Amino acid sequence: MELITGAAGSLLPKLAILLISNEHSLQRGARSQARFLRSELESIQAALEEASGVPKRQLDKQFRLWVASVQEMSYDIEDVVDALHLQLSLTGSPRRRRSGKLGVVREAIDMCIGMMLPCKAHRRRSVFARRIEGINELVREVAERRDRYGVVAAAAVTKSSTETSHPWLMAMYRDVRKLVGLDGPVKEVASLLLQDQTGIMSQKQLKVVSIVGVGGLGKTTLANVTYQQVRDQFMCHAFVSVSSKLPDLKRILISIIRQFMRPDCVNTETWDEMDLINMIREFVIDKRYLVVLDDIWDTSTWAYISCALTENNCCSRIITTTRIIGVAEASCSDVDGTIYKLKPLSCDDSRKLFYKRIFNCEYGCPAELREVSGKILKKIGGLPLAIMTTASLLANKPRTIAEWYSVHTSIGTGLEKSPTVENMRWILSVSYYDLPLHLRACLLYMCIFPSGYIISTGQLILRWISEEFINKQQHEGNLYEIGEKYLYELINRSMIQPESIDAHGRVQTCRVHDMVLDLISSLSSEENFVTILDDHQETTIPNKVRRLCLQNCKEEHTRLQLESMSLSHVRSLLAFHCSSNLMPPFSRFNVLRVLDLEGCRDLENRHIKDIGKLFHLRHIGLKDTKVTNLPKEVGKLYCLQTLDLTRTSITELPSSIVGLKQLMCLYVEKTVRLPHGIGRMKSLRELSEIDISLSPSIAEELGNLKELRVLHFFVEAGGHGNAWGTAFPSDSAFGSVWGHKENKLEGAMPKLENLELVFSVRETKEAFGNFEFGLDNISDSLSHMTIRINCTCSNKTEVGEANDAVRYMASLSSNQTCKIEVIRHFEDDMALDEGERGKLHQLVHQNHGKRLKQKAALPTVELPKIGPWGGTGGRAREITVVPPCHLDSVTICSGAIVDALAFSYRDAYGQRHSTPSWGGVGGISRTGHILMPLVFMSVHNSEFREADS
Repeated sequence: MELITGAAGSLLPKLAILLISNEHSLQRGARSQARFLRSELESIQAALEEASGVPKRQLDKQFRLWVASVQEMSYDIEDVVDALHLQLSLTGSPRRRRSGKLGVVREAIDMCIGMMLPCKAHRRRSVFARRIEGINELVREVAERRDRYGVVAAAAVTKSSTETSHPWLMAMYRDVRKLVGLDGPVKEVASLLLQDQTGIMSQKQLKVVSIVGVGGLGKTTLANVTYQQVRDQFMCHAFVSVSSKLPDLKRILISIIRQFMRPDCVNTETWDEMDLINMIREFVIDKRYLVVLDDIWDTSTWAYISCALTENNCCSRIITTTRIIGVAEASCSDVDGTIYKLKPLSCDDSRKLFYKRIFNCEYGCPAELREVSGKILKKIGGLPLAIMTTASLLANKPRTIAEWYSVHTSIGTGLEKSPTVENMRWILSVSYYDLPLHLRACLLYMCIFPSGYIISTGQLILRWISEEFINKQQHEGNLYEIGEKYLYELINRSMIQPESIDAHGRVQTCRVHDMVLDLISSLSSEENFVTILDDHQETTIPNKVRRLCLQNCKEEHTRLQLESMSLSHVRSLLAFHCSSNLMPPFSRFNVLRVLDLEGCRDLENRHIKDIGKLFHLRHIGLKDTKVTNLPKEVGKLYCLQTLDLTRTSITELPSSIVGLKQLMCLYVEKTVRLPHGIGRMKSLRELSEIDISLSPSIAEELGNLKELRVLHFFVEAGGHGNAWGTAFPSDSAFGSVWGHKENKLEGAMPKLENLELVFSVRETKEAFGNFEFGLDNISDSLSHMTIRINCTCSNKTEVGEANDAVRYMASLSSNQTCKIEVIRHFEDDMALDEGERGKLHQLVHQNHGKRLKQKAALPTVELPKIGPWGGTGGRAREITVVPPCHLDSVTICSGAIVDALAFSYRDAYGQRHSTPSWGGVGGISRTGHILMPLVFMSVHNSEFREADS
C-alpha cells in the first residue's frame, strides 16, 4: 500500500485474485461489474500516482479533497474485499466426506436439507454480487465528483514558483562569523581536497570529495565555506545547486560555463546539451578547476554532469553534497574519491548555537532554564537546522520553564505549527517526496514509535508485512527479504539511523531522528495515517480511525476519548507502556490486522480472552506482559503471520496453534513447551527461542519446516529426565535434525540462514559424551552461526573441548562463507581441576607477602561506593583485585536489555585483569575501549535479563 493512493496499491492485486478465483461462479452481470470496478480503480490509481511526487501544499485544494475521498474509499473497499476473501476461503473449502453407516445417514440428511434450501454456491454468488455492486456505488460516486469538478492531476499544481524556490539559498549567504562548529569539518574537507593521505600535495589526477548526511545537517554550508576558502587556489571555479531528482541539466551546464568564463562568457542559451558539454571540456583541458555540485539526488545526474568535468591532470577538484549514500558512492567510484560523512554538532557546539540565537550570547541562559534547554538539545540531536528552528521558536516565546517544557514535549509530535517549524519540515520533506511510493508508507509507519525508541529491525519488517506495505509484485524474493531491502534503502537515504550492528554486519536495531519523527508525525496527521493518543498532547480525532497508537496513556480523559471513538475501521492497535484497563473490548474492532501491546505490564489473561474472534489478525505482539495463557481460539486466526510471546509467563502453547498455516514467525521464551505438530506449520521462517529438551518431538518435526530461515534454540537437559534420548536418537547429538550429507539437498531446513545454539557443556557431555552436533551437515544456505557455550559447573578442559569441537564441525560445512561466532557465558561459574586448585593455592601464598609490602608503600585508596540499584535478588560479583586504577575495555551483550557484561582493567601496579562474562546468555556482543581512570564495580545478578541491579 502507498500513501497518496490509500489502499489502492494492495487492493488491486487482491481484487484481481478474488475475481479470477471466483469468475467461473459469477453471473454475467456480476462479471461485467467486476471488470468495470477493476478498470475504474486502475484509472484512479494512475491519476493519484501522477501527483504523488508533489508536496501536498502545492496541490490544488479541490484535488486534495478528491484525493482524501479516494484514500478513504480505497480503505473501505479493501475492508470489504478482505472480509469477502476470508468468508469465501472459510466456506468454500471442500467438505470432508463422512464414513461409516452413521456417516451415510448424515450425508442423506444433508442432501435433503440442501434440496429444500438454496445451495451454498448460489448463496456465495449472491453475496459476492451484492458486495461488488456496493463497491461499484462507492467508485461511481468518487468518479462523478472528479468529473463534476473537473479534477485533473496534471493541473493540480497551482502554487507559485516563489514558494518552491531553493530552500537552501540562505546557506550561500550566511555570515561565517555566526557559524558554530564548522572549523573542524572545514579543515578536514580542505585537507582532503588539497592533500593526499601522506599529508603532501596530491598527484595531478582529478579528485572528488562527497559530503553526505541527513537534511538540515549543514552540508551546503560546509561545502560553501570550504569553497570560499580554497577557490583562489584554482584557475576557475563554480558552485552549482542541483536540488532536484529531475534537474534542469542544461541550466546547470550554462551556470558552470558562466562562472568559469566570467566576463568572457558567450551567449549559450540556444546551445544544446552536447555543445555545452564540449565547450566545458575544451575550456578546462589545461586548467585547474574547482566545482561544487550541491544537493545531488540521483546517480544519473552525476553521470551526466561528470561528462563535462573531465580528467585533465591539473589537480582539479569536485565537491558534491547529497543525502543519499548510494549517490556519494557513485560519485567517488570511478575517480580518486572520498566520502565525508558529516557528523551532528557536539553538545558544546549545539549549546553555543542555541544560546547565541536566543540570548545573543553563548552563556546567556538563565540558571532556571538550563535543565530544560539541555533536554531540548538532547532531543534535537545536534542537527543545526533543527537547533536554529527551535531556538527561533523559543526566542519569540516567554522565557518560562512551563513554556519551554511545552516546546520540549511537542518535538517529534508534528503538532507545532509555527512558520519556522513549518519551514524546517518543508526542507526535510524534500527527502520524503523523493522516496519511491512503496517506501513512503514504510517510513510514515515509524511515527508510531515514541521519541528515542530503539526499534528492532526484524519486528519492524514483520509489521510492514502485516500492514501489507511490502509489494511483492515489484521486487523479487520473499516478503521478508524485500522488507530488508526497503529498510536498507531508507538507511541509505539517511531517513532512519542504524543503532546497533551485530558481529555479522547486520543492522539489528534502528531509530528515527526526532526531527524526521516530527516531519512524519505531521504528515501522518494530515493523511489520517495514524492516530496517536498521548496523555501529554491533545489530539484531533478523525471521523474514521485507521491505525490507533496509544503512548503512555494512563489518564481518565484517554478512556473517554476511546469510548467516544468509532473503532470499527481500525486496522492496527498499538500500545506502548499503557494501562490495560484503558483498552477497549476487542468486540469493537471489526477489521483489526495488527495487535501489539508490548510493555503493557498489567495486561492479563482476561484482557485477551476474545482475541480468537479477531479473524483478520496478522500480527500479535504480547511481549513484556503478564499474560500466562494463550486462548485456544487463537488457532482460528487463519491469517496470522507473527506471534510474539517473549517475556511473558506463558509456559505452554495450545495444540490448536499448529493449525496456523500462514504463521511465519513464532517467538517464545525457552521455558515454553511446544505442542506436537509444529512440523505442519509449513510457512514458518523464524522460530526462537525454544528449548528442544522441553519438547521432545520438535527435533524430528524441524525437518518438515522447509521454509525456516532463522532458528534460535537451547539445549538444557537438567531436570528433563529421558527427553534427551527421545529428542536425539542418533549417534550425533543432532543427527535427526540436520539430516546427512548424502541426502542434504532433500534434508531438513534447506533454506536455513541464521542459526543460534545455546548448550551447557556439562549437561551435553553427560548426555552424549561428545559435542558432535552434526553442524557439518547443515544446509549450504546457512550464512550466520552463533554458538553460545554455558560453562556452568564445567572445568577448563571440558570448555576447551566443546569450543574446539563446535568450531571444527562448523568448519567442515560445505558453505565456507558462513560467519561463525562462539561466545562463552558463565565462565566465573566454572569448576577448577585438581591441578588448577593446587597452582592457585601456591600462587596466592607466594604473592600474599609481596602484595602486603606493595600495599603498605602505596597511599590508602578510599573508593566511594554507589548503588547497587534495582532489586535485592541475584548473586553479588565483585572485583577481587584492588585497588583498580584504569578501565581498559567493556564488553556488553545486549538486545533490548543488557544480558551480560565483562570488562578488563589495570591495577595500581599496571597489571591487566579481565573478568568473565557476568549475566545471562543472549544479545549482541560489543566491546568498547575506554581511556579513563576507574572505579570499583559490584554486580548483583542471577541473569541480567532479570535486571536485579
